[in-house]
Amino acid sequence: MIFYFFRFLLLLLLLFKFSLSFAYLIPLGSSSAEVEIRRVESYFNNILGFRSDFHQLGSDGVESSGKFYYGSGGRMRFEYSPPAPYLLISTGRRFIYVDRDLDEVTRASLSDVPLGFLLSGDVLLRGSEHRVDRIEFGDDMFIIRLELFVGDVSFVDLLFDTAPFRLSGWVLEMGGGDRTFVSLRNIEEGISLDRSLFRYFREAPDR
Repeated sequence: MIFYFFRFLLLLLLLFKFSLSFAYLIPLGSSSAEVEIRRVESYFNNILGFRSDFHQLGSDGVESSGKFYYGSGGRMRFEYSPPAPYLLISTGRRFIYVDRDLDEVTRASLSDVPLGFLLSGDVLLRGSEHRVDRIEFGDDMFIIRLELFVGDVSFVDLLFDTAPFRLSGWVLEMGGGDRTFVSLRNIEEGISLDRSLFRYFREAPDR
C-alpha cells in the first residue's frame, strides 16, 4: 500500500509540474513576482517552530520517511526512520550529516550545502549562488523554482499550500535529471521546539 501511495504522489507532482492547463505562471520581474518572492522570504524568516512527517521518493524508486523539524535562525533536523540510517541537522551555522550504519559524522559550512541559503537564518531567494527561475500557482498549490549554481543539485521546487500558506514539500533536480520528491504531512506550525533537536550527540555503541 505504501509503495502505491508514493507512486501516486510522484504522478501527481509530475502532472502538476508539467501540465500548464491549470497552472498560472507569474512573469519574473513583475510586481506580482516581487510580492510572491517577498512572501516566501518572510515565511521562512518568521518561522518559529515547524514539525511534520516527511515521505521521500527518488527517481530510482527508493522510498524513505521520517520527521522534519525547522526552527528559527536556520535550525533544521531531518531525521530518517529505520532502515534508513541518515540524520541531517543544521545548527544555523553548520550542517551535520550522520550515517549511523557507517558511524560517520560529516560537518560542513552552510555555503557548501545545496539548500544552505534556506538555513542561513536570513533567507533571501536571490543571491550569487541561486536565482528564482519560475513562479506558478495551481488550484491550491504555489510553486517557486530556484536554479542553484553550486553543488550537484541544479534546481529546487519549493511547494506550498495556499490556504493556509505553508511549506508542503520540495523537489530536488540533479544535474543529470534525476529527481527527489519530498512531501510533508501532519504539519504543525508555531510550536516550541527543544533546542537539543538541532545539536548532535554521538550515540553510545551497543554492548
